[in-house]
Amino acid sequence: MSDYIMHYENAVSNGLREELSYLERLNPCDQKYYQKKTAFLIQYRQRVDVFNFLPQVTLRMPINIIGKPYSVSQKGYWGENDHVSALIREIKGLSIVLNGDAGLKLPFAFTLSSHVFYNRFTSFEQYMGALRSHYRYRVKKALQKGTKISVRKMSQQNFTKEHYDLYLEVYQNSKDKLECLSMAFFKTFPSEFYEFRSRDTDRCLGFVQLVHEGDTLTFLFGGFKHAFNHTHDLYMNMLVEIIRIGIERGVATIEFGQTAEETKLKLGCVPIPKYLYVHHSNRMLHFFIAKLLPLLSYRPHGTTYNVFKENT
Repeated sequence: MSDYIMHYENAVSNGLREELSYLERLNPCDQKYYQKKTAFLIQYRQRVDVFNFLPQVTLRMPINIIGKPYSVSQKGYWGENDHVSALIREIKGLSIVLNGDAGLKLPFAFTLSSHVFYNRFTSFEQYMGALRSHYRYRVKKALQKGTKISVRKMSQQNFTKEHYDLYLEVYQNSKDKLECLSMAFFKTFPSEFYEFRSRDTDRCLGFVQLVHEGDTLTFLFGGFKHAFNHTHDLYMNMLVEIIRIGIERGVATIEFGQTAEETKLKLGCVPIPKYLYVHHSNRMLHFFIAKLLPLLSYRPHGTTYNVFKENT
């Protein structure tokens, strides 16, 4: 393939170039880059459960994935859909496009939706006032339990094994596992951290890792002690704090990622459909894989929550 490239210096923006450079060092997973016409894509290799959305069926195997090589909901390709689709069809073997947007000319299934908070508020109080009573009560209940927690912005240099163990606890309890990131990733990848500590013991109970770029605040990763989730409403308080931070900064959107769908929807997030596309260079295998795709498709939550009052 003549337009296959091993490096990306002349193919991407400065921000993406920096991101890919960090990921090659902090999460090496056989990254490769392809470019042709307007299309540019990232491919990496990872062991995944190909039957992730089927109950009681597991088959983990190494797969070539087109996506960003860490567990985020953003797509790993850019360019016109026709050009991206044509470029993927030139790649040998099986390719899986993870967290794609609509429009590629390839067989597809749904994967976990991303959840986006569209900010139109000038203060956290205005956000609370815009919530319908049932949802406002739920947030107030969480904040009441959250009085047991102190929230502090922390230096990335102060990320320790204590924080990393909280991330591992969440990762190990997650149903939708991909790669397990190293402690070096958290200490080095450009981002900011907030920690949630017990007011009684000063023990760290949780943290969130955020990236603020342009008008978007992204909840990248986090960790928390599940044992305190009920008594402190810990995870809900973490999400509410991110909304508070985003509103105070005046961002247009907050990217909350793909997990904990119901909780995020009830805070006012909007589900953004994400797609899993497949292609195999062997026509017969491609045909059979395409036929199997409906079995692998994620079933969206399906419930619509009217979180905000009318005209707010």
